[in-house]
Amino acid sequence: MKPQKLLVILSRFPFPLEKGDKLRAFHQIRELSNEFEVHLCCVTDKRVSVEDKKALEGFCKSIDIIQLNRFGILWNLFLGVFSSKPFQYHYFYQKSVHRKLNKIIEEQKPKFIYCQLIRTARYAIDYPLIPKTLDYMDALSAGMKRRSESAGLPMNLIYRLESIRLAKMETYYFDQFDKKVIISERDRSEIGHPQKSEIGVIPNGIGEKFFNFKARKKDVDILFTGNMNYPPNVDAAIFLVKKALPLLQQKGMQPKVLISGIAPNNAVRQLASEHVTIGGWVDDIRESYARSKVFVAPMFMGSGLQNKLLEAMAMGVPCITSTLVNESLKAKDGEQVLIADDEVAYAEKIEYLLKNVHKAEHLAESGRAYVLNSFNWKHFTKNLVAFIRGESKSH
Repeated sequence: MKPQKLLVILSRFPFPLEKGDKLRAFHQIRELSNEFEVHLCCVTDKRVSVEDKKALEGFCKSIDIIQLNRFGILWNLFLGVFSSKPFQYHYFYQKSVHRKLNKIIEEQKPKFIYCQLIRTARYAIDYPLIPKTLDYMDALSAGMKRRSESAGLPMNLIYRLESIRLAKMETYYFDQFDKKVIISERDRSEIGHPQKSEIGVIPNGIGEKFFNFKARKKDVDILFTGNMNYPPNVDAAIFLVKKALPLLQQKGMQPKVLISGIAPNNAVRQLASEHVTIGGWVDDIRESYARSKVFVAPMFMGSGLQNKLLEAMAMGVPCITSTLVNESLKAKDGEQVLIADDEVAYAEKIEYLLKNVHKAEHLAESGRAYVLNSFNWKHFTKNLVAFIRGESKSH
């Protein structure tokens, strides 16, 4: 029996895996290809290399990359100042792109459509007879609101306005799609629609390669990773170096810190010092985890399940994170992860793990076992398949 056609619409090409939405899309497509004939359509502002495209060709029957017009992006963002729609919508929506995507849908005649993020949703809603699933991924409006609360003028006002607009769009597209999924129960609770309990929770998993990596010398005391141009990650890096690290240094400790991740902005690069290395992009992030004694994720804004934390735990690195992040992770404080919510607590728990090697090893082993048993792409994507086919209710 020929597999049913599934059209997947994304706002970024899902390779390389340096951002959370790309990582989620890549692993989901890999697993979905076992159940569907996957046709991938990416609406993107970036050029996609032949090598990157090859990474998806084994999972997709066809790949269409529709390039956003740069002038169109700038013009739409200008119009967005006077609009009730979020800037994300204006950045990624162009009528010329919509016409091309309509042609693809009419030619492919997919049985199902799967959209990642509300920024792609407008491209799918003209086809009421095709069952559609929307992956909110995160509660973007809530993440933007938290960002507004920590930003100064004028960005706090811009973030607040974007949060209000995103919340309206999250509610609007709820009614335009047959099925909706999201990354965590916490994010689901922050969607404003009265029937949000219908949204299915599909967490991220961990690739098996993270559980099987050769050990190496631990020459880094404290590690933080992520996209270092993303505001919540930038704030976390600054918090670690400017607030938590000095408290450790006051106690006579001189821990080596590695901040590893793509596109460090100027604020992150300025954190470099004798004891702080700004590593930038690495081809294999497992190298950074393997050489580190402690991983920290001091995130106090943003939304969603933090892939970096799952990866570190899978690699057997003892981890410290915030209450906010653990609301999605649901690990046991003191057994699988350590929780800290201010610089004093972070400094104390980093010191504890660095000075108590056996305790750190026990935490790492328990954390690794928890992630191995609880975050599996194959299992989660089976649930997603059921949603796409209309065979599952929210859970």
